[in-house]
Amino acid sequence: MSRDPLARLLRLRHRAVEQARLAVAAAAQQEGAIIAAIRRIDDDAERDRRAAAELHRADPLLGPMLAAGRERLRAERAGAEGRLAEAEAVTAARRAELAAARTEAEAVETLIANRQAAAAAERRAAHELDDVFRAQLLRRQRTAAE
Repeated sequence: MSRDPLARLLRLRHRAVEQARLAVAAAAQQEGAIIAAIRRIDDDAERDRRAAAELHRADPLLGPMLAAGRERLRAERAGAEGRLAEAEAVTAARRAELAAARTEAEAVETLIANRQAAAAAERRAAHELDDVFRAQLLRRQRTAAE
């Protein structure tokens, strides 16, 4: 197990991204279910409209009897549209949370990369200093030996 706090933080950020992805998927699935319900209501309304038209042609007094059913379907659709608007808002919020989680993970990844680059630069600088001191030491030893 890594003792690097940034590595642990990065794992946490990746876990948060995955949880946010799952939340977006669940919200989108809920949205899809509501859209499917609206389509079923629309299909039912179309069947009722056709049936009412046929009944009205057969007997003009029967048409108004189906008005209550049409009203019920309109009310169901209005309720489903309200639930869809709420579900869309939830999905948008979940997407924003996912974007924030991704940004946080990317920030930690950038920080880790910057620290690694700085450490590599320090190592290169240390090697360069070692080479300079080694060259000076060799010159002094040659001068002393002469």
